[in-house]
Formats: sequence, C-alpha cells, structure tokens
Amino acid sequence: MHLGPMHRGRELQFARDAFVRSAFSSASAALAGQLAESDPDARTAIAAGLERWEAHLRDGLTRMRARGKLRKDADPAALATATMACIQGGLLLTQIRRDPRQLRIALDAARNNLRLAAA
Repeated sequence: MHLGPMHRGRELQFARDAFVRSAFSSASAALAGQLAESDPDARTAIAAGLERWEAHLRDGLTRMRARGKLRKDADPAALATATMACIQGGLLLTQIRRDPRQLRIALDAARNNLRLAAA
C-alpha cells in the first residue's frame, strides 16, 4: 500500500476512510489470527507478510527523515512498529465489535503519533 506524502491531511483522511470500509467487510484479520495460533507454517507466512508491510512503512519513514520531514531523533523503526500496532489493533477491534469506528480511531492515533515526529 502506498500512502504518498503523509503530510496531506485530507488525503490521509480519505485513505483512512477507504481502508476502514474495506477492512470492515473483510474477515482476513480474524482468519489470520486463527491460523497463526493453529498452524506454524501459516504463522511464519503471516509474520513475513506483516514484516514486508512494516518494512515499507519503515523505509518510507526513513526517507522522510532523510528529507527533513521527520525530526532527526525520530526512530523510523519504532514509528513503523507503532503504526502497525495501531492498524492491527484497530482491525481486531473492528472485527470483534463489528464497528468500523474502532479502526478509524486507531488510524487517527497512528497519524497523530506520526505528526508528533514531524519536523
């Protein structure tokens, strides 16, 4: 998933809302959790997929820091992990509670965290 420049609030809000709509109709998060618990090979594949996704975030944040868009003391790896935690937690809460607002809240928290790291 390519988010483009992270400083464009309206674009991020649009992307967030589209992601929430697609996630709410998907059972993939619940299925992934069940498979990860019962199948070691599936757990390895899921972990690899999440790592690739997180690596894209980390790489983008690293480039942003190099261009001066993030503070010099910002840690791209930590920011990427925190962003992934917000996404995955929001997906889980959305699935369990059947309420897309849960993911929207989590994504807003991730965005706010990234804003704190902005230069």
